[in-house]
Amino acid sequence: MIALVEEKPFVFLLAELALQGVIPPLVELLESELEDVLVNAVSAIRVLCEGHSGNKTQVAENGNASFDTKTEFTFVLFLEVLQHDTGFSNLTGAIAHLVEFLQTDSDVLQAASAAAIASVTANHKANQDAIVDDRAVK
Repeated sequence: MIALVEEKPFVFLLAELALQGVIPPLVELLESELEDVLVNAVSAIRVLCEGHSGNKTQVAENGNASFDTKTEFTFVLFLEVLQHDTGFSNLTGAIAHLVEFLQTDSDVLQAASAAAIASVTANHKANQDAIVDDRAVK
């Protein structure tokens, strides 16, 4: 069953949110020192990328970027929708951070990062190649 938000399927909401600029602030949050922030940002990236090739590319290509008030509002809205719906180098953008998080001492962050990497690379050859080329997988 697909969750509906304002009579739109959730998958379309994910595309809309990406167009509104929610991915750069998520990538920026990957610089946080707080584990809870990292786990939530990683989980949000995973959800954004599931079944959405355009979002996967944007996550891989996005480095740190500053964002404006409109984007911050959209991001807060996205996290509220995400929480409601889900309960919850050569590498660039978020992928480099996700790979780095696999080496942390936090089992929770490692698991969230592994799930996000699976989502970001599923059926996306360029992202798969980037991870393999950087020897992030063995």
